[in-house]
Amino acid sequence: MQADSPAKHLGDLEAFAVKELSQAQADLGELLLLIRQTTGEVERLTQRSSQAKAKQREAEANLEGYSRQDLRQIFTSSADSQLRLLMMQSQSEQLQSRRRSLESHIELLQRTIDTISSVGASAGAKGTSFLSLYSSETATTAGDSAPARLAASRVLQMQEDERSRIAREIHDGPVQALTNVLLRAEICERLMGRDPTTAREELKHLKDLVASNLRDTRRFVFDVRPMTLDDLGLLPTLRKYVDALREKCGFTVEIMASGQERRLDPHLEVALFRIAQEALQNVAQHAEAHKARIVLDLDGERANVCVEDDGQGFDVDAALAMARERGITTYGLAGMFGRAEMLGGKLLIESSPGHGTRLTAAIPTGN
Repeated sequence: MQADSPAKHLGDLEAFAVKELSQAQADLGELLLLIRQTTGEVERLTQRSSQAKAKQREAEANLEGYSRQDLRQIFTSSADSQLRLLMMQSQSEQLQSRRRSLESHIELLQRTIDTISSVGASAGAKGTSFLSLYSSETATTAGDSAPARLAASRVLQMQEDERSRIAREIHDGPVQALTNVLLRAEICERLMGRDPTTAREELKHLKDLVASNLRDTRRFVFDVRPMTLDDLGLLPTLRKYVDALREKCGFTVEIMASGQERRLDPHLEVALFRIAQEALQNVAQHAEAHKARIVLDLDGERANVCVEDDGQGFDVDAALAMARERGITTYGLAGMFGRAEMLGGKLLIESSPGHGTRLTAAIPTGN
């Protein structure tokens, strides 16, 4: 069968980008409508919260004029209104962040389409192929543009899945923590004039709560994007992550390095860290292991990372089949396979029920 021409490849890529642009624009339209609705709800809740606070201040100024049950209801209503407002404001901020991401995505797609059109015209004039610039990185079968489209689609999906995960974790973690801090602060404020001793105790609890939330937020920031990965490299970052995992999960984790320690290209270090992080999280959440070990080898033309545990193990084929049935392709086991394959590497998982698990990733470094 005759291979498709460069112009056909270029046309397929442009069609894919145009389709993605159309979908992104439709998503943005729906998002803007949701933002308008959420903004209206924030305004309504802001008014309700202001009214509840005014009633609370009135009650605090005339405590004798209200029964204990009425006071409890007034304070509860005020706290509930404030909590609802905070949650809706958080949702509004997430929607605005999503809007900015979509607008940037649309701008990038539009530039991509313009570039393809420009290169296509140049290729037609000069007899050159745009795909020759990157075919060795994205195409695996001569004359087939499907790998390029698939790779682009998977990258976009991984980005969106990661943003969704971060948004959920921010809402469930820092946002809820700040809500608790706010409620504690309001309790302290109410007690300050009436019961200074209890107020000091509450302030101590508040200080402890803030310190705990600060540690959790720093841990969250590290999980999202460890700064040490850029500053110090893969091995020190993994050591820091393993130290935090030991403290958090309570089982034995050791890390070993073989070969000569060296820096890799940033995208390779990120991919290897994410694979190791996902593997260790699986151990912590599912394996019921007593100990785990991670071995990193950066020597030679491939970077190898191996994570093994003495946990309960699992049926790898069944787990991957379940992921495919659920459409899970960008996180978990499927995500680790995807990261390795997109960088020209391989991922091997050896496990069976009752016999622990060994995961090995090997990725070319280009050196």
